[in-house]
Amino acid sequence: MARILDPVLQQYCLDIQLLLEQNNATGMTREEIGRAVEGAPPADPKLRAQYDQRVSAHANEKFDTVRKVCRAMFEAGIDGWGFIWNRRGREIRYHVVAKVLNDLRKPILGLYAAGQIAQTQQKEFTTRTRSATRIELAHVKSIENHAYALPNGRERRVLLKEVEQRYNAVEIRSLRLAALNMDGGMKFEDFEQLANPRDRRLQIFAKQTKMYVQAQKRANKELNELAGMYDAFKAILARDPKELGEGAGKLDRAKP
Repeated sequence: MARILDPVLQQYCLDIQLLLEQNNATGMTREEIGRAVEGAPPADPKLRAQYDQRVSAHANEKFDTVRKVCRAMFEAGIDGWGFIWNRRGREIRYHVVAKVLNDLRKPILGLYAAGQIAQTQQKEFTTRTRSATRIELAHVKSIENHAYALPNGRERRVLLKEVEQRYNAVEIRSLRLAALNMDGGMKFEDFEQLANPRDRRLQIFAKQTKMYVQAQKRANKELNELAGMYDAFKAILARDPKELGEGAGKLDRAKP
């Protein structure tokens, strides 16, 4: 990606990103992006063939470059650059999920699109921590923004309660900590360092942080033990009950 420093390429990428951002609610397909850049097709059949080639170029190889450049600049934390992702349905539509604003990576996707991406991409990208975190965080922020846009009432309270539950959800990552750093959140080692800070201004948090670290270590140990028991239980249910004896056979018959 040595071309990433080319100002002409950067401006083209920003133009495409802006186009996507202006249509973030519905998203755009690759073909729609190409046609939006090229404008209305010419009536002349000879010119139409050239037009279609340009549209195809914008929709394919050029758009692949745009995604890579925007991702690289977003990772670098350069203001104004966005993280582009897609949602899948009858067709693949692209959105700007998050953007660097005032040196901070912030989710900007709307409620509907964020929910669609979270639902369709969840299984495929659960092992891709950064992408999964950004998509899920964008979804949670969209719910929160939608809730605050509603008048006081039951629906608003229910949505805000769901937001709190999602923020506090801990899988491999914590979304509340990920909100501090959209690259993937703070690590447990970060808290261990904060428990013994060198900066005197942070020592006010040291006691509470030490208590959290100790509690988290106990919780991690218990979680690992529980996960080991769960894996063993799954292995038992997956095997032939005849190989495991009469007791296992009874256990297998009770399997839902």
